[in-house]
Amino acid sequence: MSIQKLPAEILEVIFKNLDGWSFSKAKEVCKSWCNVLKTLQKDQRLWQKFCVLEIPEGVIEDVLSFKSVPLGNLTMDWSALYKKWHRGKMIKGKNFHIRVIQALCSNPVTCMKISGSWIIAGHSNGFLSVWNLNSGELHQKCRCHLKTVTDMALVDLLNLGSYYGSEDLPWSHHHIITVSKDTCIRIMSLLEHLGSSESEIVLNKHGDAINSIYCISQAGRLNVHDMKKDEWFELSYFKSCLFKGIEKRPVITAYYTFRNQIVIMFTASGKMIVSIHENSYKTYVLMTTLQSLIVSVALQGPILALGGENGRLYLYYVPNNRSLLELDLRNPTFQYTLSEASIVSVDILYEYDSPTVVASTNESLFVIKWDKNTIAASNESQMHLCR
Repeated sequence: MSIQKLPAEILEVIFKNLDGWSFSKAKEVCKSWCNVLKTLQKDQRLWQKFCVLEIPEGVIEDVLSFKSVPLGNLTMDWSALYKKWHRGKMIKGKNFHIRVIQALCSNPVTCMKISGSWIIAGHSNGFLSVWNLNSGELHQKCRCHLKTVTDMALVDLLNLGSYYGSEDLPWSHHHIITVSKDTCIRIMSLLEHLGSSESEIVLNKHGDAINSIYCISQAGRLNVHDMKKDEWFELSYFKSCLFKGIEKRPVITAYYTFRNQIVIMFTASGKMIVSIHENSYKTYVLMTTLQSLIVSVALQGPILALGGENGRLYLYYVPNNRSLLELDLRNPTFQYTLSEASIVSVDILYEYDSPTVVASTNESLFVIKWDKNTIAASNESQMHLCR
């Protein structure tokens, strides 16, 4: 008997044991399968199972822009979450397009983040600028610091997820946290006009310039490190045991944390150290593999983005934390030379039909999107009827 002619009850059992991607595509095989799957694919319990089994711990919050979701929550659209995560594979495709935004050249961009349909850039003069990701138009700008904005983070302190602003374009976060060489840390609400006195809080001051935000927990707590003094300035419970197992402590020039446990560091000798938890790390020699130093990094969902001093963007598909220790830096999943200038900041978004990567030099923003049909081609040989 042909598998297409099996009774619906048996087909249901088979379909429930597929992986999530095969389950989502099986309805395209024939009409009888489509009829059976119409009901099954509305079952959020099945999609929840696929998410829990296939999406690594910590990545769910990544894809949802740090919105914390209880795994037992059946009111959530687990189907949309699974498909959003799976779109990370699109970076394997060759069909992409790049939009270039000239971002206030007289005031160099120093850091950048994306939220929903918006790009927020920090500048050397202490200003923040907000750009429409789709049109490339400047939405607003305001002075939030007296000196250079050195880093920022976007968080959902209200844990409410996306919302729509005055132009009916979505934001994925409710607050922005910025640090600056003026020694201030500020939290501002994205529900209001940036820079308004009602939405601005000065958390603390420090003797020297605060250079980088290192960790934003799901609860919105903040962890900052002063590179000049090599001291922790902590407002959270998070503190990583960074150098366990490393015999000689390296000179760290840049440092990033993700998912409250993954640490990516860059050293003065041109190395990248990746740690996924205590005593589990790997050192990569950048000049040997990429012939460039890395000056910016982002990890969101299954995509690791590295911005090169040579103006080249490198993307790697990393389906789980362990794969961060098995990178083949010489063979990125995607690479492209965006500029002759350094990529000072990079960020990743999953709000649309394809992942969006935004990279920034001091003068320009580059918005990269992939054709949504790319994922079908990249998975053509990966569909399986059963595990």
